Amino acid sequence: MESKETSIKRLETLKDACLMRNLSELNLDNIYELYDSMLYKTFSGEFNDIFISDYLNDSNRDEILTLASKYNSLCFYLGQFDNWIDSPNGTTLSNLDLVAELLLKNYAYLIRLAKNGGEDVLKFISKFEGSELFKKGAIIAELLNNFYDEDVLETILIEMSKNDGNYKDFSDKQKLLLCESPEGLLYKVTDDKDVIITPVKELKSLFVKKYLGSDDSDYDLNNIDSNSFKEIIESLHLDYHNEYKK
Repeated sequence: MESKETSIKRLETLKDACLMRNLSELNLDNIYELYDSMLYKTFSGEFNDIFISDYLNDSNRDEILTLASKYNSLCFYLGQFDNWIDSPNGTTLSNLDLVAELLLKNYAYLIRLAKNGGEDVLKFISKFEGSELFKKGAIIAELLNNFYDEDVLETILIEMSKNDGNYKDFSDKQKLLLCESPEGLLYKVTDDKDVIITPVKELKSLFVKKYLGSDDSDYDLNNIDSNSFKEIIESLHLDYHNEYKK
C-alpha cells in the first residue's frame, strides 16, 4: 500500500513543476486553474519524467506510463478529464489539494495494475464502462472504495482478466457484478481484519446451490440469467452478514 508521504510528495512535485514550467500561462489569482493545468499536463504525459510511483523505475517508466495513459479515462467520472473534480471519493470540492492528491493516487494505482497485470487487466477493467459502477463515479475510485483491501482487489482483477484464469466459468458480466458487491462473495473479512479470498470453486458452488437447490460442479453458470444472478448475490450477502459477520 502506498504511503501518505509518497502521495503528498507526488502532488507537491507536480505542483512545483507546473509552476516552474508553465508560470507564464497561469493565472495565479485562480487556484483552480493551477490544479486544472497540473492535472491536465500529468494525464497528458507532460510530467511522465517526474511522476512518483513505487512501480516505476528508469527501465520501465516509458513503457508503463505509455500503457497506463491509454486507459487513464478509468480515473475520471464518466471517463472524462473535465470531470476531474468529481472523480475521487471521500473529498469535498473546497479542498483542491485533497481532490488532486486522491485523483493522482488513483492514477498511481492504475499504474500499479499496468505494471503487475499488463494490458489484459486494464482491458478487463474497461468493461465496467456503461455499468452501474461507471454511473456512480470513476471506475478506479469505485473499485477501490468497494474492496476492503487494494492488494486483494489487484489479485482478483488480474485473475479475472485471464481467459483461462480461476474465474473463467463466470461470464464477464457476472464478474463485473461480483466486483460491485465483493465482500462476502469474492472475499471475507475476519474478526481480526484479515482478508480471505474465497476459493473460486467454493464461490461457484454457492451460486449453483442457490440457483438449483443442490450442488452440481459441472453446471454452466452462463445458464443463470442476470436478474437471477443479482438476486443470488443479494441472498449470499444476507447469508454472509447473518452468519459470518454476526
